[in-house]
Amino acid sequence: MLVCGAASALGFAPLGWWPVWVGAVACFLVSLSQAPWQRQWWLGWVFGLGAATATTHWIGVALWQGIPKGAAVGATAIAWLYCAWPWGLVGMLSGALRRYPLDQHCGPSNSVSRLACLTSVLVVAWWSQAWWLSGFPWLVPGAVWLDTPLQGWGPVGGGLLMAAMGLWLAAALAWGWQTQQALRAKRIPKTWRTWQGVALVWVGVFGTGTALQRMAWTEATVQPVRVGVVQADIPLTDQLPPGQLEAYQRMAWRISLALISRHDVNVVVWPEGMVSTEESPLRAWLTQNGSVLRQTALVMGALIREPQAPAALTGTAVRSPHPKAHNSLLAHGPGSGGRYDKRELVPLVESWPERGPWPMMADWASSRPWIQPGAAVQTPLVLAGQQVGASICYEDAFAHVYQGLPATVSWLINASDDGWFANSPAMPAQHLALSRLRALEQRKPLVRSANIGPSAVVGAWGEIITQTGTGKPQMLHADIQPRQGHTPYARWGHTWLWAMVLLVVCTACLWRIRRKNRPLTAD
Repeated sequence: MLVCGAASALGFAPLGWWPVWVGAVACFLVSLSQAPWQRQWWLGWVFGLGAATATTHWIGVALWQGIPKGAAVGATAIAWLYCAWPWGLVGMLSGALRRYPLDQHCGPSNSVSRLACLTSVLVVAWWSQAWWLSGFPWLVPGAVWLDTPLQGWGPVGGGLLMAAMGLWLAAALAWGWQTQQALRAKRIPKTWRTWQGVALVWVGVFGTGTALQRMAWTEATVQPVRVGVVQADIPLTDQLPPGQLEAYQRMAWRISLALISRHDVNVVVWPEGMVSTEESPLRAWLTQNGSVLRQTALVMGALIREPQAPAALTGTAVRSPHPKAHNSLLAHGPGSGGRYDKRELVPLVESWPERGPWPMMADWASSRPWIQPGAAVQTPLVLAGQQVGASICYEDAFAHVYQGLPATVSWLINASDDGWFANSPAMPAQHLALSRLRALEQRKPLVRSANIGPSAVVGAWGEIITQTGTGKPQMLHADIQPRQGHTPYARWGHTWLWAMVLLVVCTACLWRIRRKNRPLTAD
């Protein structure tokens, strides 16, 4: 089962082999139905750990080079257990249903009701990973279904609904296999009818997704905007000496000038955390370069410090004690302005408990606990006269970051720093897939600037318009078509999830009442 869980990682980027993911999950569900209840209690954890270690092995890569080795092993184990717990919960629930059936009629023998219960619990567990224990919904397999007909479900219910649809396809396969085995045991030859039902489920899910994919949901409004993206290829922004950081900043500025002079871009986007300073001197410095930004807007990733320290455009990577700061995006230029502060901070990297011994461990763990979270509701950035939704780094793993934006927001930005994961080709590809998923959900184009790559311009249907490679300074430019309006998901969020839970509960109650009222001899 550990190998089966690891195989499910092949469904994620960079490979994207979704049939392998479906087969691995179907195998897991069948194994749960056949195993004794004692094994089911830990079978889910084994599958989940296999999936977590294979998919997010880059967590170990980052922690191994960032903190002492003994602590890195413990922290990595905790992170993988957190990623695995939804599958572990499903296994424990399955074992409980087998060990303690509700009554002699309503037991685990009914595979339809059992699979409906288990898959519903798993979907709710995936949803809770967006907020429980600071949240880390990286393994919610919505991005597995990019470039398939199932992505039509994204604007309707988000990546979580795409993940749920894929899970139910796997459950249909598991049900077909279990039913076939039961019919053969009773010497009933016509098992092909079972697979007709499975095929009907697959055709319905894929066919409806195809039809939904053709719906625009949002409307193109103004002329295309030419955007330019700076990729500076900085390995670790906050661990560079001042002279080297200044060199990278000068290189990013030269790339920006090339985008403006050669490609006539309207907006230039920088990666996350390129400078560390107070906001006032940074704005003043940008104003001094007004001749360059006369017709071009600039979005700059910066650590904006509170005004206790001396102002400077560039500075060293300061350790605790450090003035409080925000990880921000600043917009500057004609018809442009605003600031976005990162809301979802990385646990134990940008956010630490304020009580107990934890603050003293921040330096030892190469952390930045002085980063403060931004407000839950923030005014969108304005770039070249248009409203833009923003996110920073792994915030695009959280679908709710772009929830609540006005319908007048016409495109999206994500600025990232993936320098910790340069030794893992999987993590940058997975991160880009999440950015594509966010564009698909909102049906609006997204511009992603990542310091080591891949940077990309993503269309409103989640397609990649253009992207860079990794491992070297690069620039890209492309035209995007701004769009306004709201998709059903942008308007109602995960309302469908609670409707699904209510439907499953009502169906289970009605089925149980019907079984209770049926004579024992009927069984």
